[in-house]
Amino acid sequence: MLDTARLRHVDKPGGPNSTTKENDDMSRRRSIIGVLTVIALCMGAIGVTNAFAEQTGYTLHECVAKETGGTKVLYTANCAEKNTGGTAETKPIVTEKPVEVAATGTSSFELETTIAGVEVTITCTGLEAMPKVQNVLTGEFHHVTDEGATTFTGCTVTKPLKSCVVANPGKAKGTLTTVNLKSDTTATGSTKFEPASGTVFIEIEFSGCTVSALNGTKSVTGTAVSARETATTQAFTATSGSTLKFGGQTAMLTGKYHLATTTGGSGTLLHLDKAGE
Repeated sequence: MLDTARLRHVDKPGGPNSTTKENDDMSRRRSIIGVLTVIALCMGAIGVTNAFAEQTGYTLHECVAKETGGTKVLYTANCAEKNTGGTAETKPIVTEKPVEVAATGTSSFELETTIAGVEVTITCTGLEAMPKVQNVLTGEFHHVTDEGATTFTGCTVTKPLKSCVVANPGKAKGTLTTVNLKSDTTATGSTKFEPASGTVFIEIEFSGCTVSALNGTKSVTGTAVSARETATTQAFTATSGSTLKFGGQTAMLTGKYHLATTTGGSGTLLHLDKAGE
């Protein structure tokens, strides 16, 4: 007699066990599709995050004629003031393309320190420089760099005695020129200036001082930092972050300047704006 207990049960196509297998296969396919979907969403999120992350830091913008139908903020012809009926707008200077510009003082400049126990203030009526600046993208951070010397003009000793005269060693009196400086903007839009090589920022020779300890050549070392006061104005202040030393003593530099396309500030102004604006 046939022992039916030993017979293997085989499902017919469409039988109950077959249905279970199909369901398992369907579940596996859905799981795989779900995993792939999550991966795709994550990659998309990373891409979006990177796109926004790139809009950090500051870039230098030039003044251009407004575009027809544009939606940007409008300015007067030289981009000095906002004007809803203006004829100009700003756009970023091409990244990694050095552009020669003019830095011009918009106030007087003062360098204050103490030498041999005597408080000293040098006041200059102007600032001139023709640096080559460029917008730079480092990783996800936008910043502006330049390199060149800066000249302060109309310089006199206003404290303690006006009998003192200042100059670069062996140069014309009343004019002070720094060494070659390099600068870079920070995440807050400030600009940090430091010697391109070495530690000396500028050398100043005093002569004619009634306080003999003041006479002679003294070095200013360290870095100067100007804070972004507005899109077009940078200011050296007591709290802007400078770390200058004058003859080994702490020194403070104050004064304001802007960048323009021509010397004397008669051309169009350059704007330091947040990246992406």
